Amino acid sequence: MPELTDIFTPDAFGVYALTEAIQKIPPQKLTIADLGIFREMPIATTLVAIEEDRGVLTLVPTTPRGGPGIPAQSGKRVLTSFKVPHIQLDDTVHADDVINIRAFGASGVSTEADVVGRKLASMRRSVDFTNEFLRFGALQGKVLYPDNSYEAALDLYTSFGMTNQATNQTNVDFVTGTATTDIAGTVIPQIFDAIEAALGGAPYSGVVALCGRTFFRKLIGHAMIKGLYLQQQQQYNLAAVGRAPGDVGRMIFTLNGVTFIEYYNIAGGSQGIGNDGLFQVAAEARAFPVGVDIYHTYYAPADISEAIGTLGQPVYAYTLPHADKKGVGLVVQSNPLNICLRPKALIRLHTSN
Repeated sequence: MPELTDIFTPDAFGVYALTEAIQKIPPQKLTIADLGIFREMPIATTLVAIEEDRGVLTLVPTTPRGGPGIPAQSGKRVLTSFKVPHIQLDDTVHADDVINIRAFGASGVSTEADVVGRKLASMRRSVDFTNEFLRFGALQGKVLYPDNSYEAALDLYTSFGMTNQATNQTNVDFVTGTATTDIAGTVIPQIFDAIEAALGGAPYSGVVALCGRTFFRKLIGHAMIKGLYLQQQQQYNLAAVGRAPGDVGRMIFTLNGVTFIEYYNIAGGSQGIGNDGLFQVAAEARAFPVGVDIYHTYYAPADISEAIGTLGQPVYAYTLPHADKKGVGLVVQSNPLNICLRPKALIRLHTSN
């Protein structure tokens, strides 16, 4: 981290030093971030225009050598624009936060760098957690923003020319309450069929399903699944990899090419997609393809003069001196747009009994 000196000296903690400092703070472990499926793309504006080439695949008949070929069929090109949302946290470092306060775990007094470093780390965690929430929304096909946000919910189905998420999403019923349901042989193929139809032939490497606790536990408790799950867990435990990456206490289970992950994040209040602030509805899951470039995070520049004409950074930090000289404002912001380019490939899983 860059050396941070006297925060009360003008420009000592400028936008460049603080932005570099906060970007070097290790991000917290979060499930979707750890999956690495979102390609991060810096942009120089606050608008993203996505041109979709709905290509046409046809069988090409043979023709005589040296003769004319078959006219190619062009796909329909559709342009869709998105506005990049703005996330900002404000805090204050008062002179009294530094004066005569012992540094945590040390005998000396707290330094400006100690105070700023603690605040930056806390604010960075909040920004990372918010981005995880927005990415989860993108995997649902509908990006919801926290309570009291300036931005309205972004329905990706509507944005890409469909009616809405509720009408156009594909639903697969696992019927876990029936002991004879052939989940592996009959239900899971429905997931692949829907994903492959949505991708239009684009290759992918597998499927992940983020599961609410109730759904996950009904799945692994099903009469035809329980034995397979216990056998797999024994293998995981022997290899010490029985947990999803970065998610201590969360279980995973792979069945016929689908990796089910127990996903439990809570934002508090009514900010989550599920009840009681849960990101994932407890009795449902969301399956999506991996190994395909359809998930993007666009980072726009900060709304400050230093960022004009530059590519966006994942997170910015800077100070604003108070007129009374009793402290400085500490600002952390990020401008991420998280979207899925093929929302029809996002499959809602549930169980009717």
